Amino acid sequence: MSGKHSSSSTADADADMSPTKRARTAAEVTKKMLVRLTPVEITLFGTIRDALDHYKLGTTVRAAGGWVRDKLLGKESKDIDLTVDDMNGVAFARKLQSFARQQKHQRCSNVGVIKANPDQSKHLETATLKLFGIDLDVNSLRTEVYEANSRIPSITQGTALDDALRRDFTINSLFYNVNTGDVEDLTCQGLEDLHTRTLRTPVEPLQTLLDDPLRALRAIRFMGRLRFRFAPKLHEAMLNSSTRMHLAEKVSRERVGIELHKMFFDEHSDAEECARAIVQYKFYSPICLRLPAVSPPDLDKCAQQALDTMALAAKHFKEPNVSLDIPARRLLLFSSFLSPFADMTYVEKGKDVPVIRYIIMEGLKLPNDLFKRVFHLLSNAPQLRMLATAHYRPGRPTAHHVISIGKLLRQMGPDWRHVFAMCHILYPESASALRCLKNWIDSSEIKKLHKWTPLLNGNDIKEKFGVTGPQVGELLERQFEWRVLYPLSNVDEVTEFLTRYVQNNPPVSPGSSCDAMQV
Repeated sequence: MSGKHSSSSTADADADMSPTKRARTAAEVTKKMLVRLTPVEITLFGTIRDALDHYKLGTTVRAAGGWVRDKLLGKESKDIDLTVDDMNGVAFARKLQSFARQQKHQRCSNVGVIKANPDQSKHLETATLKLFGIDLDVNSLRTEVYEANSRIPSITQGTALDDALRRDFTINSLFYNVNTGDVEDLTCQGLEDLHTRTLRTPVEPLQTLLDDPLRALRAIRFMGRLRFRFAPKLHEAMLNSSTRMHLAEKVSRERVGIELHKMFFDEHSDAEECARAIVQYKFYSPICLRLPAVSPPDLDKCAQQALDTMALAAKHFKEPNVSLDIPARRLLLFSSFLSPFADMTYVEKGKDVPVIRYIIMEGLKLPNDLFKRVFHLLSNAPQLRMLATAHYRPGRPTAHHVISIGKLLRQMGPDWRHVFAMCHILYPESASALRCLKNWIDSSEIKKLHKWTPLLNGNDIKEKFGVTGPQVGELLERQFEWRVLYPLSNVDEVTEFLTRYVQNNPPVSPGSSCDAMQV
């Protein structure tokens, strides 16, 4: 269950003491711990120490944040954030690059500089460097001050303790001292929280969330990715109505969209658990509230409907003979999360537009391609259900039904099995009819329909039958219907059929349908 309270009485007592006081009264903040470095990391850190010696620097270099956390959890990380205590990150990165090239290390990139940009919380420059294939971000130690109406802090150089206390969670406040090989827990809580799998803020949690409400979504994402629980005071702060208000008002839609996308599509994320937490803390409204000018739905009801649909998706995934890869499952879960809005439209420039398009592309600033894939599943599923239930009977379908199946398969495209899965999820009462239809498709050659190309293309039809314009499209459609009925037919058979069809039928308007083929 998301948002679980920590049961450790020691941890609860510690949480009542300010992190600064804990750090300053702790007997030991440096831990001799085994951090299993890869051979490349050993080489990298050795090169950093050699550079310090070469330039006779008194700099303390620390790896920070996610790399330390993941290492202590036995996970690998593809990049490392480094901090330095007596110069800016760009100056140190350039010294490291110069030394590495003097040592003829071939795998050393140029130094990139992310310029200071106060509007994006970048008050100090960040250096980027790739060494031995590892991406490095190099910064000076920092401290932050938040303004009342912004989640973008003012950042200045600080101490290691300042830098630890500004982090979102104690598990992300740990340092690995490259000079000594020690782990530094300056909040005196990070290592214990890693051990007890607890998410806790280094400073007072409500103020932490109000300063930067995006941390509420990050908390949910880390909970879903790492399977951690929330400390009691963080849980209370997440429930506070001020957190919801600040999340809706202070955080850009791009940042909300990025966090939500990671919850649903990152490799190790538990999307269902994240969704349950979103609903538990009443964040479904701030996340999905960016609706166009439509009559506002009951968002609490929508939130519960989203959870119920995701539960049906999880149940479907466990059924025998359901074979869906991980990306497909994640897309189906995300589509289920937004399914309460599937039938809603709004008017834009005189046209009906799906509300889901607005939510995904404007409310969450996610790509158009993602909207298309979600809409493809949610819009085709009702049509598939109608087709399956209207013609549900044992044995081979009628010719009319086969043609209808073929046209819907063409519309559903190569991911037609995913649409079947979406239909099972949205309409579990139609499961028998859907299975019957899918079994018939799997036994037929039309399951490969999305790979077909016309045996006679448009130019062939013009040449053979002397038709132009809309009649070409009509004969291409008749050819498609014939092949749906007779998937193994060849060019000669299709030509013979179209010849008879042209002889027996006067010119037809584009888009008309052939209910019964005259052969």
